[in-house]
Amino acid sequence: MDPAKNKAAADLEKWWFEQAQIEVEATVLKSLEYGGGDLDLIGYELARMQGREITREEAFELGILFYLRGKVGRWMAAVLDGRRVSDDTIFDIGIYTRMVQRVRQAGSWPGV
Repeated sequence: MDPAKNKAAADLEKWWFEQAQIEVEATVLKSLEYGGGDLDLIGYELARMQGREITREEAFELGILFYLRGKVGRWMAAVLDGRRVSDDTIFDIGIYTRMVQRVRQAGSWPGV
């Protein structure tokens, strides 16, 4: 592999691991404290409004989507106002993605 690509890959990998560590430290304890009871409740409500029966895992995903949609809406509002969205909102969007990955692996959030 090209040495420049090796350095670029190493730099990106280093940044990504550091970013993941920041996310873990900022999120794990809070996630365990809050739990995920609201997520599946919201998911079940959304499914009921559609006349659908869903699994608990799907309910968690829908609940996460509900919150994620709010964050994306905040981002769109910032763009419409001619400004950049907050770093906090971007951080939260990344966390919601991780949450869905955990639900798919563990069946619930936080999946412990």
